[in-house]
Amino acid sequence: MSYQRVALYPGRFQPFHNGHKFIVDQALAAGKKVVIGMRDTPISDSDPYTYKQRAEMVRRVYGDKVGVMLFPDIESINVGRGLGYDVNYIEAPKDVQAISATKVRSGQGVGNLPEGIEEYVRLLETTVWFTGLPCSGKTTLAKAFKTKLLSKGYNVMLVDGDDLRTGLCEGLGFTDEGRKENLRRAAWMCETLNRGKTMVLASFVSPTVELRKVVRGIVKNMVMVHTACDPAICEKRDVKGMYAKARAGQMKGFTGVDAVYEVPVEEEKALDIDTGTQTLDESVQALMDKLGV
Repeated sequence: MSYQRVALYPGRFQPFHNGHKFIVDQALAAGKKVVIGMRDTPISDSDPYTYKQRAEMVRRVYGDKVGVMLFPDIESINVGRGLGYDVNYIEAPKDVQAISATKVRSGQGVGNLPEGIEEYVRLLETTVWFTGLPCSGKTTLAKAFKTKLLSKGYNVMLVDGDDLRTGLCEGLGFTDEGRKENLRRAAWMCETLNRGKTMVLASFVSPTVELRKVVRGIVKNMVMVHTACDPAICEKRDVKGMYAKARAGQMKGFTGVDAVYEVPVEEEKALDIDTGTQTLDESVQALMDKLGV
């Protein structure tokens, strides 16, 4: 690498602020090799990304065109004379200068933003809630959708029912009250993450209209997706043998066998996805189209 052809940008880069992207794109267009020097700063509400997350986002957006190096969280960077390279100030267009990452994350006014930024921020405050029978593909679809969203620069987290029952919701049973408390806690987690400008993909059976009303009463901005799948296909996918155990009486209150699943009514859901007939890629694309990502 020729160091006369390198553009180095030290700072606390966010994945992916349009102002930062502008100056990086300018250097790439000039034929320079770009290295971003990132500070590894503590996680906070106003700065929710780790160094590794930022570096991975740069890699996803630019591949090997842009390098990343770690700077310590020093107070200042001093530049002397005669170092053999130039220190340049790049004047960004007014619409790019109007963007403040801090204001965007806090939901305050952000000036004259480029088209699409406001929708981007709105999605960061959204929970996509996947409901459906056990083994209907909720978590598989949510994981694939998360990968796609990350590649487009969204801060996103997956909240899965099975995972929560081994932690935050450990000890809650599958009685009506146990299910209700499980979903209440999950909903508050989703709403808290949304307030911190983190998009959430939540995967829960959430079997009844009443229980889903509990969730909707807590999560302010929710898009409900029903993973519609033939019960016979769900049972074939069941690698844990839960359906067989339920039919043999070894598991009580199992949704789809001896506990009811109420299909979401039209006013509840934003989208039906037939995960039994559609491929995973087709299902992800349906979500992308619905949300306008």
